[in-house]
Amino acid sequence: MFPAARPVRVAALLAAAGLVLVTAACAVDATAGGAAPVPTPSAGTAVSTAQTTAAAVATQKAGLTPQGFLPKVIGQQAGWDCPGSTIDSCGVKFQVTALETNPQCAQYGRAPAEGRKTLLLRVLMTTGTLTTDGAGAAPAIFAPFSLKGIGADGFVHDAQPGNCTGQEGALSATILPNSKYEGTVEIEVPESVTSVASAHQPARDGSRGWVWPVG
Repeated sequence: MFPAARPVRVAALLAAAGLVLVTAACAVDATAGGAAPVPTPSAGTAVSTAQTTAAAVATQKAGLTPQGFLPKVIGQQAGWDCPGSTIDSCGVKFQVTALETNPQCAQYGRAPAEGRKTLLLRVLMTTGTLTTDGAGAAPAIFAPFSLKGIGADGFVHDAQPGNCTGQEGALSATILPNSKYEGTVEIEVPESVTSVASAHQPARDGSRGWVWPVG
C-alpha cells in the first residue's frame, strides 16, 4: 500500500517544516475561556520541575493532548505547511471523513489476530502550492509508520499496515501540489486502542501531530 519508508528522512522533513498546525477552530481553542491558573512553585523547586510545568501549561494553552497532539473529530479539517495563521494558508488540507473498525475483509484479505483490530481511515486531502519540505512531508501524514494507536490507559502503540481490505481504493502514496486525493488507509492496532494519531517530530509550538477518536 505504501513505498518503503525512510523514517529518518521523513522525520527530518517534518521537523524542518517547523510550521504551526492550524485550523479555524484551534485559534479559538487557544484563547477561549482562558487557561487554568498556574500554581506558583514553592521556594527551592527544582528547575526541571519548573520547566516541566511550563511545558505542560504551554501544551494546555495550545489545546493539545498531553502527548502533544491536536485533537480532531471525524470530518474536521486540519492543515500542514502553513505560512500563515489560518487554515486557508496551508499547502496541505486534509480530514478523516470516516473511521471504521474491523471492516469486512476482501476475499483474500486477512483478519487481525486475536487481541488486535483493523482500523480503516477514509481520507480527503487537498494540496495547493507546497514548499520543498511540505512536499516531502505530505505523503508521510497518513503513512502507517506515522500512525500511532493510543489506549485509554495512555499506552502508545505503533500501527502496522493492515491486510484485510486490500489495495483497491487506497490513498495514493504520491502527493503532488495543486491536487485532490481521496482514499483509505488501513492499519492494525491492539484492541485496547481508543484513538489514532498521526505523529511527527515536535514543531516550534510543541505540537507533534493530530489525533482522532476511534468509535
